[in-house]
Amino acid sequence: MFRFCCFHTRYQLDYCWICGHHHSEADQCCGKLYDSSFSSQLLNFQFFDNVTIPMPVSANYRRIVEMTYGVKEEQIYRVCTGKNKKTCGFWENVQTKAKVESGKTTYNKNKKALIIKKIMKTDFGLYMTGNKKYEQKVNSLFLRGR
Repeated sequence: MFRFCCFHTRYQLDYCWICGHHHSEADQCCGKLYDSSFSSQLLNFQFFDNVTIPMPVSANYRRIVEMTYGVKEEQIYRVCTGKNKKTCGFWENVQTKAKVESGKTTYNKNKKALIIKKIMKTDFGLYMTGNKKYEQKVNSLFLRGR
């Protein structure tokens, strides 16, 4: 049911989707495990698609996205409960506490999924539960040129 976060590539390096580093075979990875029932595949989408990201129930979710080329930032999303109307329903930069432009995001308890309507360029990245135990990579189908 569980797998390690690294996989072997043809370049004889392991790339960790969780910590984002390349590790040689002799190096130790972060060693974090994730539940394959939620993280068994990479999700690929086009801009403005409606996206369903399988995630377990959590009070909040986090993501690490690349807002500008090479600059990653962590953001948090709080699920609305009725008691937190002022602080829920949007993505917020963890460091600056500023709201972040994003596709409309909700959590569907029946589907056990985070739903993003009309995904934007700034929505692609690594999605996690608030405690960072479960993770899901969301990629754009369009590759950027070098």
